[in-house]
Amino acid sequence: MTPEAEPRLQLAKPLPAEQTCRVVTRFASVDRLLADSADEHVVVLLAPLGPCELSAALAAQRLRRDRITLVRLSLPGIGGRHLERVVRVAASRGWHPPELAALAGELERHAEVHLVAPGPALAQFGGPGGRIRRRAVRVHWADGRWSRESASPAAFEQALHDALARDRDCAMSLTGRKVPAGWVALAGRSREHQVAVAVNEGGLAVALGAGWAVELLSGPHLDESALSMLRERIVSAPRCGWCGTPVPGRACARCSPGLGT
Repeated sequence: MTPEAEPRLQLAKPLPAEQTCRVVTRFASVDRLLADSADEHVVVLLAPLGPCELSAALAAQRLRRDRITLVRLSLPGIGGRHLERVVRVAASRGWHPPELAALAGELERHAEVHLVAPGPALAQFGGPGGRIRRRAVRVHWADGRWSRESASPAAFEQALHDALARDRDCAMSLTGRKVPAGWVALAGRSREHQVAVAVNEGGLAVALGAGWAVELLSGPHLDESALSMLRERIVSAPRCGWCGTPVPGRACARCSPGLGT
């Protein structure tokens, strides 16, 4: 007689969390944003290259502060898109607006971004307005601030290898129509290291008004488990006495100048 298989306990699948707010990056007008916030809380992610949307979002928030949360991002391009994607996932998991604001700050605090573009295109990110419009300028985001670095492909590639050696997830983007051959070759070599590489004629280059731009994003590996642990850390963190946002770092990412490190 064949023995019956011993029954095993199985974990029940988690119930889907109810989304507590809606995340938006673009809106038609102040009136549209106010109408959307009448039914649910709206978290607005504001890219650093969108000053017109900032003015409209500020006007809407003054009228409905209890239903609209503004989060100003510091990272353009693929850095901002990555952050938006993670925040949307967290919102779908039931994260509350103050937690999402804290999450955005933590993601930026732990991210590293390298931007390269010709001439004065990167002046607003800490790169000086170069006299030679074709000369490449590179700026580096780390620890919540921008700094200038060597703009050679070799130095850029060394930064990539350093990030990979620290087991960070990396992605690269080439945008514009006039990317120099040296940067295109670097992108090809990066694919050999399993780095995600995107090529687009629009993107950041168009937003900067530059003929081309190269981006490198690196950050800690973030899967479902890491996201859950990060939420536990954010939920248990003290709250900012001014805006109520959780502060897992040394300073509130929303109220303090720069990010809390």
